[in-house]
Amino acid sequence: YSKYLRQVGRNIRSVRARRGLRQVDVEEKIGLEYKHYQKIEGGKVNVSLETLYRLSRLYRVRVEELVKAE
Repeated sequence: YSKYLRQVGRNIRSVRARRGLRQVDVEEKIGLEYKHYQKIEGGKVNVSLETLYRLSRLYRVRVEELVKAE
């Protein structure tokens, strides 16, 4: 898996943790399948722009914060 996908996954995980949400909470709130969300946070799958947008709305952050490379 690419280094960039892993970084995006870490960013998403970090924001979720700061919001005090569990992975299953994400499934309930935006309808993203739990196992797919695990793969996103693990950097194992590409994330669609639509999913990034939905996550950014849920977490109240800009999409850029989710995809920034360090």
